[in-house]
Amino acid sequence: MKVVFTDDRESYQNRYLRAFEETSAPACRRPGIALLARFFCLLYVALCVAATALGQSVNRLTVRVKDIAEIEGVRSNQLIGYGIVIGLNRTGDRVQQNLYARQTLQNLLERMGITVSTEALRPENMATVLVTATLPPFARQGTKIDVTVSSIGDARSLQGGTLILTPLRGVDGQVYALAQGPVSVGGISAGEPGNSVEVNHPTVGRVPNGALVEREIATDLAAGGRLTLALRQDDFTTAARLARAARRPVLVHWTRTEEFTWAYFRPAAVIDVEATLDRDGRLSSWHFVNINSGQAALETPYQVGRSHCRYVAARSPLRQGSYRALAATANHFARESAMDELAALAGQD
Repeated sequence: MKVVFTDDRESYQNRYLRAFEETSAPACRRPGIALLARFFCLLYVALCVAATALGQSVNRLTVRVKDIAEIEGVRSNQLIGYGIVIGLNRTGDRVQQNLYARQTLQNLLERMGITVSTEALRPENMATVLVTATLPPFARQGTKIDVTVSSIGDARSLQGGTLILTPLRGVDGQVYALAQGPVSVGGISAGEPGNSVEVNHPTVGRVPNGALVEREIATDLAAGGRLTLALRQDDFTTAARLARAARRPVLVHWTRTEEFTWAYFRPAAVIDVEATLDRDGRLSSWHFVNINSGQAALETPYQVGRSHCRYVAARSPLRQGSYRALAATANHFARESAMDELAALAGQD
């Protein structure tokens, strides 16, 4: 094979073909065979170029962190409120049948300085609704959010109605936003009973940008100087790759909920120790009973006249398992604590 190094801009295909023609056998220089050889050469070069491009594209394949993980502590919060939609064209609640609708309207009028009895209220252009919204993270005072309005009475349609000022509360009972505005309905209801048509759900609507945020939710992103990313789907390989890309070690830990759900608990134990000393301050009797902690290191290593050591098993409602040195830790601690007390009583501490 003849290799030629040049500085011109001749394509790699032409260089390869020229070198092939110069080194090919005379039989391959006939027109038909040469054309076929040229075709296979071009096919080979094309495959090489495609493989190189594919390898480069695979190497450049990246995934954004925000697509596979979330920042711990950054979350949305649900809000809910009770309100009234007015301005309906005789498609509202049947107030004479819904006592709470009349009471709601009466309370609203009384706050405006108008006193009226509930029996005198029989409008058909209002509907009682529940208003829901999602408070996004980092929402500031004055931020506008969308709200969803849903009828809770027997209104036939909310089309053309306006939501009256409604406080939206969180699960803690605090007001985080105020909602008000015209309701946009995605359905329609028309006609009279027996001759009507209804499309989609006219009793549910939205108020785009209909709520103003009044209270902010504090978000502590880097508690203790550490930012924690929580994977959307738990996977050790993804966690390791993410840590390698961020050049930070992987911290694997359980939450308190997971610990109390899946972990083994150290056995609850009762250890009863009784001992006596003779006149010379030496052990004369030793009574040691371990309940549920384990039998490891149960016997005493000290010289004693009469010794009685016993282990009593107990049934636990929780899954339990020994930590570190099995039961030896508990038995050693109980025995040495008893020996310290005996030494203090004998004046040899």
